[in-house]
Amino acid sequence: MIAFIIFNLFFVVIGLSETDPPPAPVNSFAEFDISSGSLISYNSYLTYGFGQPMSLIQDLAEDGILYILLPPNSQSNCENILENNGIDLNNVEFLPFNHDTYWTKNFGPYFVLDGNNEIGIVDFHYDRPDRPNDNAIPFHLAEHWGYNYFDSDIVHNGGNLMFDGFVTASSSLLPYSENFGADVDQLMLDYYGTDSYLTVDDPWGNYHEHIDCWAKFLSSEKIIICQVPSTHPQYDEMESVAEFYENQLNSFNEQYQIFRVYTPNGEPYANSYILNDNVYVPTGFGQWDDEALEVFREALPEYTVRGYSDYSYIATDALNCRVMNIPDFEAVRIIHNPLNDFPAPMDEYIVNASFIDLSGNGISNESLNLYWKNQFMDDYEVLLLNQIEYSEEFSAIIPEQPGDTPVHYYLEGGNTLGRIDRLPIAGYFEFYAFGGPGFANGDINMDMVININDILLMVNHILNIYPISGYGLILADLNEDGTINVFDIIQLVNIIMG
Repeated sequence: MIAFIIFNLFFVVIGLSETDPPPAPVNSFAEFDISSGSLISYNSYLTYGFGQPMSLIQDLAEDGILYILLPPNSQSNCENILENNGIDLNNVEFLPFNHDTYWTKNFGPYFVLDGNNEIGIVDFHYDRPDRPNDNAIPFHLAEHWGYNYFDSDIVHNGGNLMFDGFVTASSSLLPYSENFGADVDQLMLDYYGTDSYLTVDDPWGNYHEHIDCWAKFLSSEKIIICQVPSTHPQYDEMESVAEFYENQLNSFNEQYQIFRVYTPNGEPYANSYILNDNVYVPTGFGQWDDEALEVFREALPEYTVRGYSDYSYIATDALNCRVMNIPDFEAVRIIHNPLNDFPAPMDEYIVNASFIDLSGNGISNESLNLYWKNQFMDDYEVLLLNQIEYSEEFSAIIPEQPGDTPVHYYLEGGNTLGRIDRLPIAGYFEFYAFGGPGFANGDINMDMVININDILLMVNHILNIYPISGYGLILADLNEDGTINVFDIIQLVNIIMG
């Protein structure tokens, strides 16, 4: 408790204190959202150089803008190093601010879109009080770039904080002990828009308890978690973490798709970094490197997945700790809950999505398209998304499938200036569809006939004699109120009577 009081007094002394939260509703950006580039460091007070292999720096500069924090008097030297390694300085933005270390992910900045559709930086008190210059970087960058600045007063660390781009975030349990007496969940909701804060014990038992050493959101629906052999001392703890996420719901109230990456010796593969359609994975740890890269390729089809080794990468500090994504505020954000596998044939598959133009220029309705294909098609078919009446959502319909098949699809959306973005950024969403005509609502036994047998099934379900299961539950809920009752029986009788 005494340490907590001293820690918070420290931040008051250096002049950074709590502000009002952003106007609600607040939406935090995820690492896998569309980004303009990557923030790294050069020659901080306590760490030398970039902290990353030059091969990674070269690729980051090719794949986006390279933002570099550096002391004001070291830009010329940094430019020489970059040019000597073939990096185009036109794709580099230098940020001349004194800072303490190269762990940019740990101290931020972290961006939000607030209820006024304005971009802001939400800051936390960096849980390293011996690094005051790092702690001040989000404030300096908010001033430098002209964004709203909010101080949450939470003691936290970016290496222990990941967002899904909507209303979910995840960490180890550390924030509760670092913020003794504070309502951490409420603060996360007020400042970051986190309605569901998923926290769990650090399975490695690391000194810093950072989640990015053992788990990572790959998208709003997917998460990758380390895996160890059953003989490993942390096997039970790691499986407990996997089980925890298997039993949680994502921002769309659906279960996560879990991927496991094998780390028998604590390899920091999960400490990877995503920049648009690229995945950068720390490697150089031996025989499991290739398998780790394949797991990321399986999880994110058609993304470019590459490995990078560096002598300084260790189990508790690797690639992701030293790079921070900067969102692209000219992008069109596409919000969509991907379709799941369907348990029976359907006449149609409805795809809904909404679009936010971060640039403020406005969405071009003519540019909102759904691309889909099945295993029988060579090319994608394009469908225009039409606005749903009295709604901000848009919709398109994938038709009945001619045979059992996986269906791939992706979405595009543009603004009035001609900017076009897609979701997912690379690859596709996938669901499995059974071929043939779908069953009509009310055909509970799925025999292609609606008759007295379907009424009996519904009566037996309501009386809890023979409950309906599976897809039959959907076909029986005729008024779509989530409950099967006498009102559904009345509608079913009316269908039969014509």
